[in-house]
Amino acid sequence: MKSFLAVSSLIVLLGGCSLIAALDQMDREADQRACDGFGFRRGTDSYSNCLMQQAAQREEKDQRAQRARDREAFERARKR
Repeated sequence: MKSFLAVSSLIVLLGGCSLIAALDQMDREADQRACDGFGFRRGTDSYSNCLMQQAAQREEKDQRAQRARDREAFERARKR
């Protein structure tokens, strides 16, 4: 619910700005918070690797969620 409110507020505040760019920025900031929380120092190779791993994990999670939605849609269509 908190994320929904944050995204909704962001959409209203940004107005004419690109929603995709705003969402990408939110992802980058979340990745940075995660890597900061792991204790990596910004500007190091370890920090860059952490950012890449965070992005890869998010992409994998997004792909799994899309496959699940595709399966659900297929099952609904098959039952009709």
